[in-house]
Amino acid sequence: MKLDEILSSTGRRKSRKRVGRGGGSGRGKTCGRGHKGAGQRAGRKAGFGYEGGQNPAVARMPKRGFNNANFRTSYQVVNVSALERFNDGDRVDVETLAAKGLIRTGDKPVKILGEGRLTKKITVAVHAFSSSAEEKIRSAGGNVERL
Repeated sequence: MKLDEILSSTGRRKSRKRVGRGGGSGRGKTCGRGHKGAGQRAGRKAGFGYEGGQNPAVARMPKRGFNNANFRTSYQVVNVSALERFNDGDRVDVETLAAKGLIRTGDKPVKILGEGRLTKKITVAVHAFSSSAEEKIRSAGGNVERL
């Protein structure tokens, strides 16, 4: 039997848990929250990995070994399809991309990816290109320049 197959009204909807209605109800007095502490208070949400004040397992693990995140180059990506916003013969660089709102300011290097089509002949000067993006820009008659 499945819950959605129950036809009679009896047992079709589970009644909500009514707390604080006397000791005989099984959910009286502390209403299932126990005595004192943050778990008893309204609005309390234990954070992920919180262990009741005990030092969490993540913090107890030793921090050692190599982590590539410290050395990774993180790019702001722009797809070839977004370059259609520019006019024929334009020079597209970090400043013009930021002016059009395609990237944030020049705090991170920019990489052009090959998603979409390009029909305009433009010169693109950014830090990196995917091979498909470079091919699409050149096939449209444009140039690529690496900074």
